Amino acid sequence: MNFALHTPILTYKLNPSVSNAAWVDKREGIQEHTVLRVNHHLVTNWPDEWNEDTIAERGSWLSEKASDVWAGPDSSFWCISRGTASLIR
Repeated sequence: MNFALHTPILTYKLNPSVSNAAWVDKREGIQEHTVLRVNHHLVTNWPDEWNEDTIAERGSWLSEKASDVWAGPDSSFWCISRGTASLIR
């Protein structure tokens, strides 16, 4: 699983205090101390549990946001010709 998809961005002081905590404790720490919108979205949309399913949901949300900000190129040059994937949205 991609580390960036399941790890909220935490301050140096907050991270050690919640890193191995249960989700309810971690969520409370994030709610109290975060100023990042991406963390606010995390604790607002998944308040009850943090597991493989909710991590996948957040990953999809983050992917959508990233593609809104960093759209792929329009050129067919960037397509993979083996038929397995394309970098074009």
